[in-house]
Amino acid sequence: EYDFVDVIGSNRTVNLDSALSTLEISFVGGFDARVLMVGDEFDIIRYTGPLQGTFGSVVQPLASPVLFEVDHTDDGSVTLRVVAELPGNCAGTPAINLEDYAPFSGCMAGPEGGSDPGCTCADIDRDGDVDLRDYSEFLLRFGS
Repeated sequence: EYDFVDVIGSNRTVNLDSALSTLEISFVGGFDARVLMVGDEFDIIRYTGPLQGTFGSVVQPLASPVLFEVDHTDDGSVTLRVVAELPGNCAGTPAINLEDYAPFSGCMAGPEGGSDPGCTCADIDRDGDVDLRDYSEFLLRFGS
């Protein structure tokens, strides 16, 4: 069970105004996120009127075993999709370990530092840079 916004039956515009809107994903009520699998989808907004804009940012849940992306379509829904497992696993091994540290540390650029295309696995919070927040999450995930 999950929360969603239902604007069915109304022709009102759903305005996400990308400059101001943030989607913050969190797990509540003892939800065990380890049951999520790549490809799982959740409609988070259902609408019949027009959709304007997209979420300006998406805040991934901390210590999550999966990554989400938002699909803004014109089919009457905004969908949250599980797209990857185990952020920080840069070496592609079954767990985050010392093999992942070298690629991760090579991507550290600090806040506002940007991220090279090869550093996607190290940008754990998906905010466009590899900084101390990502490093903190890397440490929490180490050994998992």
